[in-house]
Amino acid sequence: MNQREKRLLIAMISVAVVGFGAKYAKPVFIDPLFNTDDLIRRAQNELDDIAGQHDELETALRDKYISYVERTKTTNPDDARDDLYECINGLVRDAKLREALITPKEPRAIEKRSKVYTIQISMSAIGSFRQSIDFIKRFYGIPYIARFNSLKLEPTSARQRSGHDEVKLTGEIEVLVLPDEKLLDLKIGKQPDFITKFTNKQLARLTNW
Repeated sequence: MNQREKRLLIAMISVAVVGFGAKYAKPVFIDPLFNTDDLIRRAQNELDDIAGQHDELETALRDKYISYVERTKTTNPDDARDDLYECINGLVRDAKLREALITPKEPRAIEKRSKVYTIQISMSAIGSFRQSIDFIKRFYGIPYIARFNSLKLEPTSARQRSGHDEVKLTGEIEVLVLPDEKLLDLKIGKQPDFITKFTNKQLARLTNW
């Protein structure tokens, strides 16, 4: 191959490379560098979608938080501890239980520096099976986010006498106290009706058991 043919071959290869680049490389590597408006517009749309999802989640969490705080009679953990002691004593009297022993513990933050507190309460009392169920029903109607972590109904010695169904009720109660956010429009201290109705329906099955 002489010098002239070599030059022609190089020229043909160069044209082929340029043609290949124009067809395949340009749309992938070159065009995006000049279509910045489209890139910015797509990125902005994605950001708008993410912001919308964030706002929806924030609203849902806010509404859920409000619903929990509104179920709490007080958002002060020390006040809640004292009030719960009186409240549970009142439930015991209303249910006609006797020999009650109620021991609330000091409020405890769920995490260091957290404003969310839990209150643990140990209790025991004696009464009939029906009275015990009545107490439990009343308990789930109190204006607190409260639950029994453990609950036992054990027959007493009087159980062995004919016509008696006396039991000893022992339980460990846990109450959640949430901080009040001043910026939210909160009306604290009301237990939702659906919770009371559901609890009463479930416990009514045990009353005549």
